Amino acid sequence: MKKLIIHIGYHKTGTTFLNRKFFPLHPEVCHLGKPYDSDSPIRDIVEQVTGIRKYNVLQCRALYDRHIKPIRHRKIVSISDGRIVNNIIDGDQKEIPERLLSMTNDVVIIMVIRRQYDYLKSLYVQKVGANNEKKSFNKWFDDNWTDGMQVKKQLDYFDKIQAYSSVLGKDNVGVFIYEQFLDNGKKFTKDLCNFIGLDCVDSKGELDNSERLNQRMTTLHRFITTHMLLRYIAIIIRKILSRKVKSLISNLIFNYFNRFDPKLSSDRLRLLHEHAKVVNNKLIGEMSLDLHRYHYDT
Repeated sequence: MKKLIIHIGYHKTGTTFLNRKFFPLHPEVCHLGKPYDSDSPIRDIVEQVTGIRKYNVLQCRALYDRHIKPIRHRKIVSISDGRIVNNIIDGDQKEIPERLLSMTNDVVIIMVIRRQYDYLKSLYVQKVGANNEKKSFNKWFDDNWTDGMQVKKQLDYFDKIQAYSSVLGKDNVGVFIYEQFLDNGKKFTKDLCNFIGLDCVDSKGELDNSERLNQRMTTLHRFITTHMLLRYIAIIIRKILSRKVKSLISNLIFNYFNRFDPKLSSDRLRLLHEHAKVVNNKLIGEMSLDLHRYHYDT
């Protein structure tokens, strides 16, 4: 039986490229989401396993047997959902991998990490764009460092990796570095293929275009989100314009406005760096990850 590959995150680490340009286009892979259909049984499994919906172990096994297991006789199956990595059931990091293991005893996990400060900034920018977050970066950090979203726990990559490795086995958890994807996308893809056991297909065109898949917010976008009337006008304009015109306007905006790049105050940044150093030194010492090359805090 072929492998079941589950890419669990993190958000903002090349996930859009993997979901749209890598897994779905590889001839040896059957990609089941994301993106999902609205009534997707795969989405149902993921949301039960992560605690978003009420968990029923027998129902998850039945859905797996019906919708995933038959495909594995002929192809590697991939599922990619960045929500998985940040969900914790009742404070237990091992609960989600144990739920995955209850469906099948051979699950392979892919996790992509990113420099903690860059990840945190991207997470905040996403909240501003998708959830209309109006708090400053500093205030949002204060509210979510140990409370709220508990981003301190999210940034402890080592504990997360250890939890999955202890349940599924060290050889079944692949950890990749987002900065390598940016620096040398072809090697990133080759390493990913080698870990999964895939033939390395030529992804150069997809890699060259991957930066445009998920463009970041500009200073104009941020200005609009903080003014209700402008935000309302922007929503109306998006509804009435054709896709071609919207694409043209979008390109003009990204060409002429600076990227929105929030900054933390020095005291908050010091708190983040100290936490990151502890985590990253564990990753280097116990997993031999080449984080020095990509300027992680150590």
